[in-house]
Amino acid sequence: MHSPSARETFISAITHRTATTRFIEANGISYAYRRFGSGGTVPLVLLQHFRGNLDNWDPALTDGLAASREVVLVDYPGVGSSVFPETDGARAAGLASLRRIDRRLTESKAQVQPETYRAQLTAIGGFAGFWDRQQDLTLPVLVANGAHDVVIHAYAAYAMSQRLPNAKIVLYSDAGHGFLFQHIEDFAAEVGRFLA
Repeated sequence: MHSPSARETFISAITHRTATTRFIEANGISYAYRRFGSGGTVPLVLLQHFRGNLDNWDPALTDGLAASREVVLVDYPGVGSSVFPETDGARAAGLASLRRIDRRLTESKAQVQPETYRAQLTAIGGFAGFWDRQQDLTLPVLVANGAHDVVIHAYAAYAMSQRLPNAKIVLYSDAGHGFLFQHIEDFAAEVGRFLA
């Protein structure tokens, strides 16, 4: 039986809400990140959506993921937002997620600046060749989406799963781009099973 080390015990006592923002420098750029959770052999690194920052993660999701492994949130410039479908349940889930996110954003006052947003759009527009190179990714890939996603059509998730040689697809029929915030417990369990 594995006895947790002092580091594992310390990190597991930290939650999304209490994790300290740390910084690491690479190529002259300082990146903010937070670590929390324990267990598992490989940390789960979560990269934020377009125009978001590390305070835009829903603590219910990240703490759920951190229950069985270490989670690392990374802040990088110019990533985005979530869109929920037009149903009462989806709107309620979206608002609940935003209220949880608000707590950390109120404390950090983090914002994505307009120049960061424009730089990310430029990077996305210049990214070519991904579609044709998907078959080269031999590692397991989890592709997830909401059936009513207005940002990235659900068919794109299906089409990716057909090109990736080792993919699993998860599609939520009653969700949009913010499926992971609408189906927190289920999606955290899917990620856990995928990484096991």
